[in-house]
Amino acid sequence: MAFISGVGWEQGGGWNDSTRGAYPDWLEVNFGTARPINEIRVYTLQDNFKQPLEPTPEMKATTYGLLDFDVQYWDGAQWVTAASVTGNDRVMRTFALPQVTTSKVRVMVNNARVNFSRVVEVEAIGCSAP
Repeated sequence: MAFISGVGWEQGGGWNDSTRGAYPDWLEVNFGTARPINEIRVYTLQDNFKQPLEPTPEMKATTYGLLDFDVQYWDGAQWVTAASVTGNDRVMRTFALPQVTTSKVRVMVNNARVNFSRVVEVEAIGCSAP
């Protein structure tokens, strides 16, 4: 079972903030060097994470998931918001971008269920090998 399902959540298989009910929270992924990307995927914690299934775009996340968040990339000088989500109820969200070159991406969480931001994985698609 892939980690994107939340398997191993209780043993460190994801990220959550440490500031109960205080927002915004953010998770930044730094590539170390600029890379071309054209898609970002965000996975939040699925409802039945103790018996997880492989996430699909239709799978619901209504118990522990992210509610309101922005997906951003760094343009070399500032964060650019590629997408904003309000009232999220999905485990897996995919955001298509025009191809951009960036050294990092970020999920900025503005609200989440049960007082904590929970991100299982963030993927940047289109990154080429160095």
